[in-house]
Amino acid sequence: MVQKNEDFQKKWAKVVAKAWSDPAFKKRLLENPKETLESNGLKLSPGTKLVVNENTKNTLYLTLPEKPQGELLEENLLDIAAGGCSCTIHHSL
Repeated sequence: MVQKNEDFQKKWAKVVAKAWSDPAFKKRLLENPKETLESNGLKLSPGTKLVVNENTKNTLYLTLPEKPQGELLEENLLDIAAGGCSCTIHHSL
């Protein structure tokens, strides 16, 4: 499924806020992320593998983004690497 990055970010922010305020929801999100995200409006492509990790005081998870197709322009590299791409994203999320 194709979602605009902004739409995904808004929905993800709501999921994060809910996980912070509802321990049972957080547990479901960590144990069964795909079903939990889909039940909160984040549709995933069939066959998509999804892992949700929680950063802690002593553990930080970084995600290496998938390399975009086409030519990479230097002025876009920092934005892409930071997850700030203003393009349409073909989410498995």
